[in-house]
Amino acid sequence: METFANNYGDISYSELKDMGADCHPLDNCKKSRNRDELGSYNCNCGSTCPEFDTCCLDSEYRVTGIPRALNSDIKCLPVYRSIIGVFMIGKCQNGDSEIESLCESNGEETDDPLLMIPATSLATKITYKNYFCLVCNEDIDKDQVVLWNLQLQSTSKAVDSSTMPQLRFDNFTRSWMVDDNGTSAAVTVTIEIEESITSFVKICKAGEKGLISNCSKEWTDDSIVQKCAAYMATVGLFGDDGWKWYRNPHCALCNYEDVKRRFCKQPILDTRHWSYLDNFFVRLFVLKDEETSCGRKMIFDKFAKKCRCNSRDSVMQDGKCLSRTT
Repeated sequence: METFANNYGDISYSELKDMGADCHPLDNCKKSRNRDELGSYNCNCGSTCPEFDTCCLDSEYRVTGIPRALNSDIKCLPVYRSIIGVFMIGKCQNGDSEIESLCESNGEETDDPLLMIPATSLATKITYKNYFCLVCNEDIDKDQVVLWNLQLQSTSKAVDSSTMPQLRFDNFTRSWMVDDNGTSAAVTVTIEIEESITSFVKICKAGEKGLISNCSKEWTDDSIVQKCAAYMATVGLFGDDGWKWYRNPHCALCNYEDVKRRFCKQPILDTRHWSYLDNFFVRLFVLKDEETSCGRKMIFDKFAKKCRCNSRDSVMQDGKCLSRTT
């Protein structure tokens, strides 16, 4: 029996086979890898895997003791309408009013796409769910912040402009819309990573709700809870509410999933039908702050069309960002 011991949730690969939930060779280190990335594999083998607690069962670097996944703020969260996710922070350290609300808000609910665009700190190399999650966790200069890019696709020429069009989310059709000479046209919104930060952004498989790394509150078998936390070997399940990705088969099991129905990879949809559309426009917007748009300690929200404070220590009063301590 292949047993990979750990002081917290001992587990063997043969157990995954017995469960009908193994994904060889994607979930172990038996074969050499050219690129040890979670976009291609279901766990990591290399020396950096303890950093995000993504080590395979048989990785020589899998740490003992209580895993980081149980207490870290950095989670595998989904990138808006993408099949991939990214390890990032999606909440504020301090429970602070407007910025915390903006950090945790859904861009669809507020017609504000800026809330669903990740932001990466060049100071710490950490990625956040959006700009406001970054500023409520770090106090850094705005030239140290990289906002990811926004790609718009539509049959409306309104998206093929040098200026950002006004978007609104239609709850009935569940799609973004743009006004075009008195009519509305659907817009496909895609988030694109800024090329300069790809070397240190950690991708993952997140599903629509983020990677599920904990057991259901109703689950009572502690041995399975420990195994859920002990290693990574992601598996996907598809149901009525879309794709769910679990940290490993034991995490799926303790959320009452039938692990024999698991997918090792998410099928990629064929999107070639877009090529048959006439007058189809695509525009990539690189979101950089405009120095002249706002005053000091502010960022211009291109979608909400207003200035916002760019620090967790500031509050907007009379059009100015003032320190909360004054």
